[in-house]
Amino acid sequence: MYIVVDLDGTVYRGERAIPGAVQGLRMLAEHGHRCVFVTNNSLEPGAAYVRKLRRLGVELEPDQLLTAGEALSTRLLEAFGADAAVYPAGSVAMREQIAAAGLRLVDDHRDAHVVALGWDRDFTYAKLDAICAARWSGIPVFATNPDPTCPLVDGEVPDCGALIAAIETATGRPVEEVVGKPSPRMIELALARFGGLLDECWVVGDRLETDVRMALDSDVSSALVLSGATTAAAVRAADVTPTMVCDDLYQFASLVTTGRAPARQRHDQVADR
Repeated sequence: MYIVVDLDGTVYRGERAIPGAVQGLRMLAEHGHRCVFVTNNSLEPGAAYVRKLRRLGVELEPDQLLTAGEALSTRLLEAFGADAAVYPAGSVAMREQIAAAGLRLVDDHRDAHVVALGWDRDFTYAKLDAICAARWSGIPVFATNPDPTCPLVDGEVPDCGALIAAIETATGRPVEEVVGKPSPRMIELALARFGGLLDECWVVGDRLETDVRMALDSDVSSALVLSGATTAAAVRAADVTPTMVCDDLYQFASLVTTGRAPARQRHDQVADR
């Protein structure tokens, strides 16, 4: 089985592993399940997340990690071609991934073919002004992820979704594309690493609007864990229903490895808690 595993709120919060998460991942690996770790966080390159996971005790290879920044760079190359001019608003890592894909970074939005928007902790009013001006002149905006916040150990901080909201509010129309979760593109890229098939796939994450929505739109099974951004009460009130709900990644691993996970696409099921 191929398991697409979210990171923030599922494996760790901030710099701390969520209790039981590392043990759950080991359990899955011991039973022959292959995990691909997928994050909407574009602040760091994939190698940084590999190092972080290893530091927390997770055993993985570099090709088991996919970031939204990487997904964005491949999408921009596909849509606009090599040497296309990109106005970036995001982390150094996102900029480096875009450049590494063969695209050209520009500092003036008026020279761009497309705007690339990611989680940008140095976002300013000047950047907002430039991106809105670009949109009004017909330049499209492609973004990494719609998450409004990112969970940390002691709370949450604004994420790329908050920046998207500001741009959409100012311009009065949605950005052209968001390539990270819940886009099915993330599952496609993750499974392509190992030739995995959709009917062999589970998605595990802590957000209904990204992780579970991606699974539903890709027609794969999903497990919502309550160790991150979503509460049990929010699950009951939502119109997006996962295949099952678990306390954490360890409980998911226990159910899968003992054959007690519900059948694929039975989204009305809830794990015994």
